[in-house]
Amino acid sequence: MKRHMILNVFSLALTAAVLCGCAGRGPGRGETGGAGGLARIADGTRSVALVEGNGKAVVENRLGKIEIEFEMFYEPGRILQLMGELEPGFLPFDGEIEVTSTPDTTLAYVNGMPLVPDSESYPGRVVHPALISICLGGEWVLDWLEKQDCGVAEKVECGGIGFEFDLDGETGRVKSWTLRHEDPDGSYDGFLYRSRSEGRLQLPEILTGMAHPFEVAVYVEYYQISATIR
Repeated sequence: MKRHMILNVFSLALTAAVLCGCAGRGPGRGETGGAGGLARIADGTRSVALVEGNGKAVVENRLGKIEIEFEMFYEPGRILQLMGELEPGFLPFDGEIEVTSTPDTTLAYVNGMPLVPDSESYPGRVVHPALISICLGGEWVLDWLEKQDCGVAEKVECGGIGFEFDLDGETGRVKSWTLRHEDPDGSYDGFLYRSRSEGRLQLPEILTGMAHPFEVAVYVEYYQISATIR
């Protein structure tokens, strides 16, 4: 039962990754920045009230690929919402998909029907930071870590997940990250391929990633993304 539950955690994360996320691991850890650089990045997100965007995502594995158009809304510390049209593909469902995730609850629906129908297989709190990672990148996970009183570091354990952040030595920004759950060794490797600066913020434009053990690659390109400051 525990293995089934954790597999559902990453399956649900990937279902939302259908809305944001491709293959590949980022470069190695930079020589500069460290915990101080991560704290600086986290500090820059505290004044954000809303991040919203829309774009196209591709999810691909050995069985084929799925493309969708999506909309994303994120209120840090409160809620992440994803809405889009899931095209037929290797997943056993298609149609209108909606994911609503808070720090305590994550619900996903396709054509109004829940993807996780019973409480015994419900994935719980682990999905929320995974979705932030997939849809917005490692830098936006840092604020969640601080709100959980876990602090920020290049390697940190929090909420049943091990996090690792790699800083780019030239820019001092988080370019790649890993989330790992030890049972049954489910993990997600993400990479920020392209972004743009908005003041102290770094807003993603292209994100890539790979989920294990499913070996599912995800890719997202935002057509438009913006942040509203409090």
